[in-house]
Amino acid sequence: MTILISQKMGGKVCLLGNLNPYDEIELLSGNELQEAIKKQLDAGRQYGKFMNCAGSPLTPNTSAQRIRQFVDFAHIL
Repeated sequence: MTILISQKMGGKVCLLGNLNPYDEIELLSGNELQEAIKKQLDAGRQYGKFMNCAGSPLTPNTSAQRIRQFVDFAHIL
């Protein structure tokens, strides 16, 4: 489905890889979060323009350190 959307838009869009703010960003271990981001980035690289992001607002119990880890993993990978 993603490749179809990308092709139909002629590469004029940036695709978003949404992670679940609670189940993935807040609760997963560091290694699991890194793997979830890697999986999305690997898929996104096939289509060109891609951003990894949260699917909804972050939850109140998500620490600033965890958000920093999320951003750092996306940049590193």
